[in-house]
Amino acid sequence: IIKINQEKNHEVQYKNGFIDEVVLNLDKRLIILLFYLIYKFQNENAIEITISEIKKKMGLSREKIKVIDNLINKLYDQKVYYKNKELIETEEIRINVNDYIKDHLFDILVLSNDKNTLKFVLKKRYIDYFKNFKNKFTTITLEHFKNLTSTEILIYIYLNRWKEYGNEVENNWEIFKLNMGFSNGYRNNDIIRKLDKGLINIERQTGIQASYKLIKSRNKRKIEKIIFKINNEGGRIRWKKKKYKN
Repeated sequence: IIKINQEKNHEVQYKNGFIDEVVLNLDKRLIILLFYLIYKFQNENAIEITISEIKKKMGLSREKIKVIDNLINKLYDQKVYYKNKELIETEEIRINVNDYIKDHLFDILVLSNDKNTLKFVLKKRYIDYFKNFKNKFTTITLEHFKNLTSTEILIYIYLNRWKEYGNEVENNWEIFKLNMGFSNGYRNNDIIRKLDKGLINIERQTGIQASYKLIKSRNKRKIEKIIFKINNEGGRIRWKKKKYKN
């Protein structure tokens, strides 16, 4: 069980591109640790944090340092995907615009020798998402993560990014699965079951209400798109009658 201290809410702001261009695909503990480090960096310009504070904020006060050390190493080793913005072409490789590239989030993420402090430096590529923005940004409250599963957190982050949009939000089904942490081993029926259950809990915990439609191929054998309609003001979600192209 992961608990976040309830003394105050911890809000992280980031450019919408962080959600549009980066696939996190992390488990619950890693997501909470990542966003708390971002919170410290964004609000206090911090590049280090005491281990006792990490334990307190994550509800891990009774855990031995080895558990925290393993968690930190796992976050450092974990790779995310980011959307490439420029054509990269060499004799060995060609990476097109909008191709996804695996990458680490941190240049530095290491415990001090006395095991009392965590030092961290985000990669320059990601720092820009959390600094110097005036519009087109999203605010997320870390306390909302507490009673959500890993998958529900990722769905919540996605819905939260679009909650003020007002229109239907369309996403490629395969990209959506990747963003929500569903590997190729998941059957569509299992994903839909998790999604349905997750949307109920997300509404209960965060107030964000969403429904969705699946757009299938002409032969109805393949799901090609998922379209969300999001409502954070209460009331029934109404769909416009519309034909979707596939």
